[in-house]
Amino acid sequence: MEKAAELEFKFKGSRTYVHGTDIYNGIADFARNQFGLDELSDINYTLHRIMKTQLRIEAFKNEKVRRRDDTCVDFQCRSGNDTWQFLLAENGKPVTGRYEYPEDDIVALCTCDLNAKNISLTKATPFTDIEVIVAMNKGLVQQLFREAPGKWFFTKLEMNRFERKSQYANLTLTLVRNLGLKLTKTCVVMDGRELGHIYFSIV
Repeated sequence: MEKAAELEFKFKGSRTYVHGTDIYNGIADFARNQFGLDELSDINYTLHRIMKTQLRIEAFKNEKVRRRDDTCVDFQCRSGNDTWQFLLAENGKPVTGRYEYPEDDIVALCTCDLNAKNISLTKATPFTDIEVIVAMNKGLVQQLFREAPGKWFFTKLEMNRFERKSQYANLTLTLVRNLGLKLTKTCVVMDGRELGHIYFSIV
């Protein structure tokens, strides 16, 4: 193990769990600040459960580590010639902060085509790429599967590279697969270039 540390997060909006977008950006910040990793590629990011407390992160370089029973998040990527894995688990410390997150404002800017099973955005927002992608996909699956019982959660992301806030003319998400109403896979395309896939599960 290269390093372990405690991370601190705030709740988004009225949520009572730590949001996957904040964890994703938080891991990238940790990788940059602790190891100078400015370019992350071949990202495989998995959220294994809902997290309601602060998190402890462990970083591993050029080794594949099995997740433990308490592992909540598994973030794997490449940087240069090295492979990196970041495992996170709850540490039991309470989340005390909270900030506004007008997610619906993002969706309101989008155009949704239910026949094509896609949602598109052509306007700039003040949010990070992952926040926009997650909000758009949530809007898409809620429109496509209105009868679905439960709540949709962001559970996995596969991306070619990490970008915090891109400049683009068009961002389009298209549903490519769904296993009943339990799991969806959506393709993310920015200005005609495929970036990866995002997965949602219903709980």
